[in-house]
Amino acid sequence: QAVTTDDFFAAMSDANAGVDISRLKHWYAQAGTPTLKCARSYDAQKKTYALTFTQSLPSTPDDGGDAERKVAQLIPIALGLVAADGANLDMTKISCVVGDESGGAGSSAAVPDGSSDATTTVLRLNAMSATFTFAGNFDAEPTPSILRGFSAPVKLEVFPPLSNEELLHALAHDGDAFTRWEAAQTIAREIMCRVVADVASKEWSDPTVVDAAIAADAAFAPFVAAARGVLESAVADDGRVDRAWVEEALSFPGVGALVQRLKPIDPLLVHAVVKARSIS
Repeated sequence: QAVTTDDFFAAMSDANAGVDISRLKHWYAQAGTPTLKCARSYDAQKKTYALTFTQSLPSTPDDGGDAERKVAQLIPIALGLVAADGANLDMTKISCVVGDESGGAGSSAAVPDGSSDATTTVLRLNAMSATFTFAGNFDAEPTPSILRGFSAPVKLEVFPPLSNEELLHALAHDGDAFTRWEAAQTIAREIMCRVVADVASKEWSDPTVVDAAIAADAAFAPFVAAARGVLESAVADDGRVDRAWVEEALSFPGVGALVQRLKPIDPLLVHAVVKARSIS
């Protein structure tokens, strides 16, 4: 018997009794990959931490494809918070208040992720925008671990962007394999994009020019040190990392990942940076 999207939705409704998941259907009625923007804010006086999520959909050539006519989709955002000391905080002990909803207000919420992992909660974004404020008596701003387990197929943009230090902190301590992998890939991708811009006006056909630019990048040495720590953990088999994961996480992005970030694009230059001896 063929299974339809209506059957899938009915199964999800049964599994989430009492939860409004009606906007899940919009994923099947609207074309385009959503962009999820996250604005983060730490209030040192109140010791609170707030994340404002805003979703948007691109215009598409189909009927009803005008971006202005598209409505909010249910986006499950699996979230963890990593403290300055590297601890993944117990989200069951941190209260969350949802406010400032717009475009489908009234049903966004923070809910348990349904597993035994107390360090992850799921933010259910049911509006075009909503703010989730966490009252965890934060003595310092935590590092957010967003979209754990790749909980939603969206394009994530964080404001202000995570600094290199925050990304290195996530790489070293984040308890989720996906967001930890994403931290490693983001560091590597940003290094490579900077190198492309740096050597564009030089004789980059000489491999030593690209190698030198990579080694000179301020983020490269700290990244190498962090990667060394990950490798040592894998060799020691201390249970913190999976060896197969290490290979994926520490492999630098390919040409396809870079060209999405670069304009204009010089394919030969990008290929030269990808194939540089320093990172291959």
